Amino acid sequence: MHTVQVDTPGGHYPIHIGSGRLDALADSIPADATALALVTSTTVAGLYGARVQAALATTGKPVLCIELPDGERHKTWDTLNRIFDALLAGGLDRKAVLVALGGGVVGDICGFADLRFSCPPASAPASAAHPDRGPARDSRSPAPGPGCDRHWHDPDRRPGPTVRLP
Repeated sequence: MHTVQVDTPGGHYPIHIGSGRLDALADSIPADATALALVTSTTVAGLYGARVQAALATTGKPVLCIELPDGERHKTWDTLNRIFDALLAGGLDRKAVLVALGGGVVGDICGFADLRFSCPPASAPASAAHPDRGPARDSRSPAPGPGCDRHWHDPDRRPGPTVRLP
């Protein structure tokens, strides 16, 4: 296996390259992860879903599979909310790890969902603590999913919704 370290202004992470990586995904899961969510498309799930679920199950952590429809037209707030709803219905918390199986839409939307779902508590909802400002919503914020009080936009931090978890 070959590992490439990627350094960005937001942090660094490894990319592991090599044969057999699909069956060794459990090696990349942090020890403190509470559960795993496998996010994939219906086409990729049919080809590799069971194999990857079995590999992830070797961690001993619960594995939730979330299948998304194929195609760029499904890169929407509705699809993002499907992920959030599944994560919340499955009882996953902020220490859960989202695993994107596929590319394109799956990688983009899973990465965005992970960024929002596992955000640090300090970023959500900061505006609720200030009595004069109150919560802010903008046109980019989707409707709340089940189990969410509401989606928040903190104008002092970064654009877009943040899921407030209990």
